[in-house]
This record gives sequence, structure tokens and C-alpha cells, in this order.
Amino acid sequence: MTTELRLRGKARAFDWDSIIKQRTDIDGDRYTGDDSFYALDLLPEIQFSTDSRRLGDWEPFGISRITARAILGGYSQQPDGTRTERTAFELTMPGQSRPLFGDLKMHNAVTFKQQFTGEGSAQFYYSLRSELRGRAVNYWDYRLSYNRGTANGYSPLRIGYSGQSSYLSLQTVCTVPNALSVNLNAGYDYVNDTYRDVTMQTQWMMARDNRLELQTGYSIRSDMWRPLNLRWLRASPNWYSAMTAYYDLDDARLTRATTEINWRLSRWWHFDMIAGYSGTNKEIDQLEFNLLRDLHCMIGSVSYNKELSEFRINIGIKAFPSDDRQFGMGGGGARFESTFGDYY
Repeated sequence: MTTELRLRGKARAFDWDSIIKQRTDIDGDRYTGDDSFYALDLLPEIQFSTDSRRLGDWEPFGISRITARAILGGYSQQPDGTRTERTAFELTMPGQSRPLFGDLKMHNAVTFKQQFTGEGSAQFYYSLRSELRGRAVNYWDYRLSYNRGTANGYSPLRIGYSGQSSYLSLQTVCTVPNALSVNLNAGYDYVNDTYRDVTMQTQWMMARDNRLELQTGYSIRSDMWRPLNLRWLRASPNWYSAMTAYYDLDDARLTRATTEINWRLSRWWHFDMIAGYSGTNKEIDQLEFNLLRDLHCMIGSVSYNKELSEFRINIGIKAFPSDDRQFGMGGGGARFESTFGDYY
């Protein structure tokens, strides 16, 4: 059981937030994973937050606004039983874009964190982001950015853990309003001494109700192509459909294809279908459809599910639907969707 008590307040120059939070093992039983369950009790923690606007539009060195936060608290960390106090200060300068020449602009942002803990350890962390933004030719914009973050010292509490980062990123974007969008990304990771994958995402508006999406990437380190993902969407007031194909460029083969259709035939009729094709097994391994009929105060449906190998006919009252199996829901509770995630 986790109990929490929070008090908040506002003053002219700052906001304050006080919180007491504690996890209690009510039954006291031991079970698998009980000795690795992470929790952090706040006994209590008080935070004070402010920004440049609250401090009379103050900008250090006249280059950037700031946000600042001071933290003071007592903590108990489970399952290792670490108990200590912590004082911390965080300062962020989000910066602002400044013109250099032509369309070229520079943006810099800095974050600094310092903490001290009751057993005598201390740690500070800083991160820097510097970015150049400009326009190469018509419709093509680019961003060249460098990010660096580093921590020094030690923290017995996990909330103080910070990693090392140092990488260069290049992004080019082509945007033709209501027609085309192309996004190309590349970079270099100095900590791991490796190139980041080159990725591409494209969207083409073929018509007001038609869109084609394409995504792929290339790993310089592994000398391998990422799968080519292609998705076609069509949407109108009474129709929605999506078709997605996954193509392995290295092996030159279709690995998977999926589709989903949502069709409102009339005021009374509605049709849904989902399907999946496995290029590895060369078969349709997923198929489900549902035909729905509005019967005024009642509703009827005919459905088929290939995975369950069943046809189902269902008639029920609208206010008390009797079909407890939701269309398109997998065994793990995730809803089927013909789409793909983003490459990074």
C-alpha cells in the first residue's frame, strides 16, 4: 500500500510543494521479486520552484531565461533500506534562438544539477545542447545539434543517477504543405564511438483522404538495412482502411503484411475486418471480421475469428451488450492496429 499526502502553495516569487509518500507492506509475506521491488519513500520532501518571470524577467548575462528548483527531503529507499537526507538544486537555461546570418540561427540550452546527501556524498550533473538551424534550399530545412551530459560524484539514491552522453545529430526535413514530408536523420555517438543509424520517414498526401507512409534506415556500424515499412491509409466519414507491408531489404523478401478496415455501410450496417499475412510461413495467420446490424433497441452481429476457429452470432440489448469479447483484441489485451513504430 502506498500512502501520499501533498500540500502546495504559491507565493509571488516561487511555488512550493511538500509531499509525504510511503510504501507499506501490509501482509509482510515474502514472494518472488519481493526483495527487488524498488520504492522511494519521501519523509517528507519539499520543493521550491521559480523562473525568470517570477523574478522580474531576470535573464542571467542577458542571454536566457531560467527555471530553478530547490529540493530538501528525507528518503528511504527500498529494497536496500538506504535512509538519508538530500539537498538538491537544479537550474535550467532553455535559451532562445539567435540569428547569425541569412536563415541560419543558433540555439543553446544548459542544465545544471547539484545534490548533497546526508552520509557525506555529493554529485553534480550538467547537460549542454547547442543547435544550428537553417534552410538549405526551398522546402528543405536542417538542424545540426550537439548534446553533452556528464555526472561527477556519487549518489546513494537512484533518483540521483545520471549517465554520460555526447553525440552529434543531423536532421534534414523537407516539407511541402499538404503534399509531402521527408525526414532524414543521422549522427555520431562519441561515448560509444559509433555512428547512429541513418533513418528516413516519408509521408505523401496523395489526396485529401489518402496518405502513403514510408520508413527505413541503414546501420553504418553493422552495414545492414533496416526493414522497409510501407503503409497506405485511406479515411473518409464512412470508411477507414490501413494496409502495412514490412519488407526485408537485406533478404529481399516480404516478411509481413497487415490490414484493417472499418466500413459504415449505412445507418444500420457496420463492417470491421483485420488480417495479417506471414511472409515467413507464407500464410494468412490472422483474420477476424465482424458484421454488425443495428436493430433499433437491440443489436446483432456475425463474427469470425481465425485464431479461435469460431463463428459467432450474437443478439443483445444495446443497453446491456452480451458480447464480452472485444473485436481486434489479442490474447495479451493489446488492440490490433495495422501500423509500425518510429525508427530512431
